[in-house]
Amino acid sequence: MPPEPPSAYEPLLLACQQMLRHREPFAKATLERYILRRVDETVDNPALMGHLIAEALMSRLDRSLVASKNIYVADFDIPQIDLFYEMATAYPHIYLSHHLANTALVDEMAPLEAVSLLEIGIGKGTQVEQLFEALARHPRRATRRVQVIAVDPDPANLLDAGIRLRTLAERLPFAVEMKSRLGLIERLPLEPLAALARNTDGELVINAAYTLHHIIPSRDDPHVRTTVLRRLARLQPRLMSLIEPDSDHHAESLTRRFHNCWTHFMAVFRLVDEAQLEPAVRFSIKEKFFGREIRDMFGVADAFRCERHEQTTQWVERLHRAGFEPDTRTPETGDLPERCSAEVYPGLVRLGHRATNLISVMLQRPARGGEKRGQS
Repeated sequence: MPPEPPSAYEPLLLACQQMLRHREPFAKATLERYILRRVDETVDNPALMGHLIAEALMSRLDRSLVASKNIYVADFDIPQIDLFYEMATAYPHIYLSHHLANTALVDEMAPLEAVSLLEIGIGKGTQVEQLFEALARHPRRATRRVQVIAVDPDPANLLDAGIRLRTLAERLPFAVEMKSRLGLIERLPLEPLAALARNTDGELVINAAYTLHHIIPSRDDPHVRTTVLRRLARLQPRLMSLIEPDSDHHAESLTRRFHNCWTHFMAVFRLVDEAQLEPAVRFSIKEKFFGREIRDMFGVADAFRCERHEQTTQWVERLHRAGFEPDTRTPETGDLPERCSAEVYPGLVRLGHRATNLISVMLQRPARGGEKRGQS
C-alpha cells in the first residue's frame, strides 16, 4: 500500500536519492521546502512527518540552514510522566505486548520454586512489576524465590527499577532479589551472565522488550545481533520473550529507510489521532516521543544512530540462526483493545492497526538441535 498522501513523500524520496548520488545542492533545495517555521497541533500528519524527516536530513547536510529557519515548536505544559501515560493510552499495543509476554513468562515461572529472570533493558521496571503482580495471582503458583538479573546502560534506570522492585517485594508472596549489571548487553561477556544465571537453584527465563533494536553493528562483528542471540541461547533459558516494532529502519539504504519510516510512523500517527485525547496531547506524543526516533533515524550518522528497528521476519530468521525455535503455545490475546488487531501464531503475535503491523511479540525456546549455521 503506497504511503498516503504522497504530497511530501515523493519529493522527499527524491531528495534521499539525490543525497545518495552526492547531489547535495539539489537535495537541500527540496528539503528546505518541507521544513516548517512553526510546528504545533494544527500541522497535519503528512506535513509533520515531512518536517521531521526533512529537518533531520538537512541537519546532516547544513545545520546553518536549519538554524536559519528559526523553527518554533509548540511546547505544551504537559508533565512528562502524564505524557507517557497518555502515549500508552493512544498506543495500546505497547501495554498489550507487555501483557502477552508476561502471560507466557508467568506460565513458565509459576510451577518453579525458584527462577531467575534476565531482564535486558529493564528501564524503570514497569513491565517487571506487572509480571510479578501477575505471578502472585497465579492460582497454581509454586514460586518462592525470584532472582532478577537487570541489564541496562542507564544507571538511573537501574536505581529506579531497584527501588520499584524493593517496594513491590514487601507485598509479594515470594522473595525477590535484584542483581544489576550496568552496560549494553552486546558488551557483556557471556560467562558473567551465565554465572549469574547459575547462582540459583532455579531455572532461567529471559525478557527483552524494545531494546535489542538498539544494538549497533560494528566492523568487528557486523552480525552482532545474531551473536547476542546466540549467547542467550547458550544460557538455555526455558523461555525467551522478545518484543520489537515491525519495520525495517536498520537498512543502510537511505531510500528504503525513508519509505519504511514513512509507512510505519504514518500508521502510528493515525492511531494516535483516533485516541480520545486533546489535540495538544496528540501533537506532543507525535512530535516528542516518535519525533525523537525519526530524528535519530535520519539526523545521526549511521555509525551512531540507535533506532534500528527490523522487520519481524528478520528477527525470526536471526533467532533461528542463533539456535532458537518458536514456542509451541499459541498465545491468547483475549479481548483486544479498541483500535488494535492481532494475528496469532504458535510463539508469535503480530499487533497491528488497520492493514499495518506495528509490533510483534516473539516467544522462543532454545532449539533441540542446538544453534544453526550462518551469521546474518
